[in-house]
Amino acid sequence: DVAGKKVDFEVEITEIKEKTLAELTDELVTKVSEFKTVSELTENIKTSLEEQHKKQRDESIKTQIMEQLIEKHTIDIPEGMIKSEVEQDQRYLENQLKQSKLSIEQYLKMMNQSEEEYLSKLKETATKRIKSQLILEAVVRQEKIEPTEEDLHEEIKRLRPELDTKEKITTELKKLNVNGLKQMLAQQKSFDFLVENAKVTEKKEKKNKKDN
Repeated sequence: DVAGKKVDFEVEITEIKEKTLAELTDELVTKVSEFKTVSELTENIKTSLEEQHKKQRDESIKTQIMEQLIEKHTIDIPEGMIKSEVEQDQRYLENQLKQSKLSIEQYLKMMNQSEEEYLSKLKETATKRIKSQLILEAVVRQEKIEPTEEDLHEEIKRLRPELDTKEKITTELKKLNVNGLKQMLAQQKSFDFLVENAKVTEKKEKKNKKDN
């Protein structure tokens, strides 16, 4: 019985293993990737990271621009429009929950929300989204922004890379709601217009220098 007593153990280490990573060579790169040299792989990783950083930065700028525009402009929205948007969001969430075999009551419990808080948040989100859409539509009208045929084709190529000929893309366009696609692209262009013409000031973190 050793309960409550101090016990000493002796442990003998017989072997220590160190994991060695394979040296990154052109030969290894060719085997494990689509690239032929270490330089090509490194450049691809660098480009991907730069593109990802730019995308995140652009999205952040867009969000801040829209929040400031919403704050500075009074936009009256019919209550019926907001109600319709909220109901649409409710139906979407309920369908998502059904796929996960969850009820709205279970969801609210998981989120620690009351039904009142849940509906209030939906209304706030819907109102902000409608205001954003109205602002972008105003920019489209004011700046006479209209997507070209080339814009439509480029968007289809982005969404469906396998459609590699003009004929295939034209056939695909005939199946789509072209007016809806044009409206979406026009709003994207209006957002790009706002970003290009915004005065963006990036805050730099100040480094505290310690005296030696």
